[in-house]
Amino acid sequence: MRVSESGSWRTVGVVAGWQTAASLCYYSIFAATGFLRESFGLTESLVGVFLTAALLGYTVSLFPSGAAVDGYGEKPVMAVGLVALAAATVGVSFAPSYALLLVAGALLGVAYSVAMPGTNRGIVAGAPPGRSNLAMGLKQVGVTAGSGAASLLVTGVAAV
Repeated sequence: MRVSESGSWRTVGVVAGWQTAASLCYYSIFAATGFLRESFGLTESLVGVFLTAALLGYTVSLFPSGAAVDGYGEKPVMAVGLVALAAATVGVSFAPSYALLLVAGALLGVAYSVAMPGTNRGIVAGAPPGRSNLAMGLKQVGVTAGSGAASLLVTGVAAV
């Protein structure tokens, strides 16, 4: 994101919107656990293994994602990350087997790992002077907004 001398609330809004969309993709797996149990005939432990695969993909990819943001900038990394999040979300939705569900979940975690370094850098670079903490707080609302939207969408779609 290009930095202006005065910073931009528009930039903060774009980054917060990106965070909301990314969190919607990632946190949809938590809202879908009941449906995954039913669809794949999983025990609670196997649902836990699936969630662990996603969290592990996220955790081990944080350092490489941070390095990618440092090397290429946040804008291209976040763009690729959002496309990867969409693809992985579709992969989780249409996985024909538990093994492929695990792979798609891990890839979803990998894709979500660009969120923290990318959005944090976008906020630091683009927030109005003296307002970076407020801007960071607004961006972080995207995590809970995306998570809440995921819960509503997953359960709403399932009810149809």
